[in-house]
Amino acid sequence: MRRVAVLLLLLAVAPILRANPRDEVLRLVPPDPTFCFLLQNLRDHAERLKDSPLVAHVAKSSLGKDFRGAPEWSQLEAINGFVRAQLGVGVEELRDDICGDALAIVYHAPPPGQPLQEKSLALVWVRKPKLLLDVIKRLDALEGVKETREKMHADRAYLHRVKEAGDEFYFVRGNVFGVSNREDVIQQVLALDAERPAVAAGVPAMTQRLRDLGAADALFVGYANPRGFDADMRERLRTIKGADHAFLSNLVRYWGAADGVAVHATLDRDLTVGVSVGVRPDSLPESAKAFLGAAGEPSPLLKAVPAEAILFASSRTDGVALAEMLGEFMTAENVANFKAVIDQHVAPVIGRDAVSRVASSLGPDWAFWVAPREGWFPEVMLAVRVRDADAEKRLLRALDFVASNVRVDYNRKHADQIDIDESEADGLRVKFLTGATFPPRVRPAFGIKNGYLLIGDSPESLGRFRAPEGTDKATTFPLARLSATALREFVGKNREELAKAVGGREKWDELMGAVAMIDQITLEQQHGPKVATLSLRLKAIEPLRK
Repeated sequence: MRRVAVLLLLLAVAPILRANPRDEVLRLVPPDPTFCFLLQNLRDHAERLKDSPLVAHVAKSSLGKDFRGAPEWSQLEAINGFVRAQLGVGVEELRDDICGDALAIVYHAPPPGQPLQEKSLALVWVRKPKLLLDVIKRLDALEGVKETREKMHADRAYLHRVKEAGDEFYFVRGNVFGVSNREDVIQQVLALDAERPAVAAGVPAMTQRLRDLGAADALFVGYANPRGFDADMRERLRTIKGADHAFLSNLVRYWGAADGVAVHATLDRDLTVGVSVGVRPDSLPESAKAFLGAAGEPSPLLKAVPAEAILFASSRTDGVALAEMLGEFMTAENVANFKAVIDQHVAPVIGRDAVSRVASSLGPDWAFWVAPREGWFPEVMLAVRVRDADAEKRLLRALDFVASNVRVDYNRKHADQIDIDESEADGLRVKFLTGATFPPRVRPAFGIKNGYLLIGDSPESLGRFRAPEGTDKATTFPLARLSATALREFVGKNREELAKAVGGREKWDELMGAVAMIDQITLEQQHGPKVATLSLRLKAIEPLRK
């Protein structure tokens, strides 16, 4: 009875114990690859896209009808017919039955000066191995394979394809297919398979690396191992001098703090493309620690951005730390030239003894946005935190100086004139330019309000600004967003005026056609103790998947 119970238990947990296709492939990746490209769940994504609300919407639109009538559509059908004639299967069968679960391309860079030591490998989890073997037989005939030799390694069989264009070696074990142009690579993979059977292997090292970077479940991942470039970078550093040496020596320092880089794409209700970087914080220079420390939190100014904004960007930027970081990549001569420019053009306006203090007081919070309002010219605003009262005064004097020079230069060259005016309301003193040359309701203005330097399209826009309260400790937050929906609405209301003022109607029609299927495009940041991710999220007017 006990044996029966144990047998039933094993049958029940067998599907759980069995590794998924991704892990069955990644457990065979040799240690420390330079690059690893992973494509997974392609069949499932293709199936779900068939029922996509967005695909249905596009199919009914004029764009979909134009696409189906285009010559390229018939060419796709011709390609499918050609593939079927050559391989005995169509493109969909190749996608679903051979490459539909998991496919990995692995590359190991050679040591410096040894190009023949580079290694490449492809691993595929195949749903129908017999179909794959049939395809290989057809490829043997097409590629002029002279013979196929069966060999053994670690008690596992593999095959040697002898052909004029270069020999290949491959194996099929269960559902896993592996192929390389190097026999030692296939032997290494088979040895790994013998050492780490699928059920007992646990989480493969490559899977764990991708999990650490938040990319293990993405449709596509391109992983780069920074350590694979260390030897080559040190060798190049040894042979170069001058400005290139200064740049590369600091790049090596920063590169040494990187602990893995992944480019990944996820297809869900939205399309998201991201870059994740693993970081060893203790290995970073102090300037980089300060810069990333400021950038790792959302700016309170996100709360000040109008909900209806067409476009916005916001972040926390430590300008002094950024300047120090950039200076580390420059030669002493270039740093001296940069300081000379500051001394000649900025210091006389700000105050020679105050430049450093003013720079330190700026930010780190800033935001820029474009929002709809009455008329064809939108509200435009830049807000920057200023943390020192004396810096506020000096910045206002500097902007006053710039505005005066703009006024004098314009008036010297044009018959119509512009002037500088000022107003004060609710404790906000604003200076602004006036003149017939500006669009209706536009009077470029600047001022200080509640500790923020404001530069905008009009005094009224500055007056509507409300300083945010409190802080947000979110680890995922937007850095920038374009609302195509808000843009279409704004252009729709003001198309004639916009066409007369900027570009003509045809240009605006082209722009509206380009964003017709888009709701929002958002640049997001996700920040953790040892991983930072930048993601571009495209949200369509209909979900990509149900």
